[in-house]
Amino acid sequence: MKEPVLPIDPDLLVRPLHLAGPGTGTDDTIADLVDHFGWRLHRNPHADPILRCPQQMAWLARRVDLLGDSPGWEVDFSNPTWTRDPWWFAFDDATPGEVTATVLPDLAHRPEHSPGEAFRPAPGWDGALALLREGGWALGQRDGHDVLLAPDRLAALTRSLHDEGAPTVLTGAAAHGTWKVTFSSHAPGFLLHSAAAALLRPAVRSPDQVPAAHRERMSLEPLPPSPGPRVLVSPRYLAGPGARGPQPPSPSALWHATEPGQVVSSCGRARVEASPEGGLRVYASPHPLDINSAWRARFTPNTPVEITDAWLEDFLTDSVAADLDLGTAGTFVRDADMMLGEAVEPLTSAGWSAYSDATCLRLLAPGGYASASIPHGRAPHHPSTTTAEALASPLRWGADFDVTAPTGRWHAHLTDHTPPHLVRALISELTDPAALPRDSDRIPRQLLTSVRLASIPPDLSPAAAASRVRSLHAGLPLHTDPSDPQRSPAPTDLSAGRAVRTR
Repeated sequence: MKEPVLPIDPDLLVRPLHLAGPGTGTDDTIADLVDHFGWRLHRNPHADPILRCPQQMAWLARRVDLLGDSPGWEVDFSNPTWTRDPWWFAFDDATPGEVTATVLPDLAHRPEHSPGEAFRPAPGWDGALALLREGGWALGQRDGHDVLLAPDRLAALTRSLHDEGAPTVLTGAAAHGTWKVTFSSHAPGFLLHSAAAALLRPAVRSPDQVPAAHRERMSLEPLPPSPGPRVLVSPRYLAGPGARGPQPPSPSALWHATEPGQVVSSCGRARVEASPEGGLRVYASPHPLDINSAWRARFTPNTPVEITDAWLEDFLTDSVAADLDLGTAGTFVRDADMMLGEAVEPLTSAGWSAYSDATCLRLLAPGGYASASIPHGRAPHHPSTTTAEALASPLRWGADFDVTAPTGRWHAHLTDHTPPHLVRALISELTDPAALPRDSDRIPRQLLTSVRLASIPPDLSPAAAASRVRSLHAGLPLHTDPSDPQRSPAPTDLSAGRAVRTR
């Protein structure tokens, strides 16, 4: 068969990702661990590199060629004060770089913001299984193993049916032989879920990075050029930080400035303040000036300012104003239950995949760069809680939202007893289809397969242009290749679900 002629364009969209080769490999990701996550580089007596996370929980070390395994890297996780169920995962040098660039930042993000998910892991492959089957992978059994095969049968996810201590292995065809990612039996399920999400998006490669052995099996398309120096980015949670960081509401009749960077509601029951590192913190209590808050919210510095502004202005401020007008306390105490299924409906409608483990309902955005963890509260942490059971549980225990995109990682945390309508409001802001204006040179190359970029018409303001993009893209998936099995659902217009202003 004649080899396809590669386009002259310097960058290509390559599908499927499991055949696309390593690309730039792990070099950029390792540099990111050092520069953005604070991992420290050491050398062992053999001069091999070892990276250690700031919390002293995880080590990334070079793995030599042993027992026929290809050279690669291994991550070991063992909390010094919590020795139960240490775990590890390993990957070789031929692994597609997108897999490691998704999994490693996801891991590095957890000890800082959600350490319990890393040192008390909830293992399992349910999330990855559901996601890959939706992407066209087929489940079968062979030689005592569950085997999930890619549509072209050139990649597989395998786990033992009988040995609970055996690792789960993700493997695919490389330019020579195979590539492999191995997860120990106690490795947290969210890492496998992230790896699966990465496999379902296309890769970005230069022509010389495309493996010659697989060219005839792959779809190769020129990467569309940037619409201009200033673009509209969607989904908004991947747009990265804006021109400024999150800020408290401006002083008004409702919000009184008490000191620089802090405002308190006129009733004295809510406080919003800028954190020293540049993020935002919210405290609420049913009693004025009570030092014991009923619930709290925290946003890290890189949270898109449009998301925090809208949540504070359109939801928290309106909710406080409504309580003052009506003499109620719905902002400060949980006055009604909302089922998790209702709360996360905007996420699932936007294509986020969901599964349940022993403690949380976990959701992952298409592409794997954003996730949500919402405790379902099914005591006593029953390990067999199904996704349906979790969705039918009341929303009482807060929520965590994590973004590990190369545009800027950020974290939002709502504690338990946060009123359900405010959790749902933040979810609505995350999934609002209105795009955000950003400089195109701030959108990394590897993120172009997970975002939409649109030009800002010169005669329109950014707000008006964003509204136009919302209507233009309402029915378009992120990937428009008809042969691509992983299609992202159309965004849902959530504007009708916003709180009604009472001010």
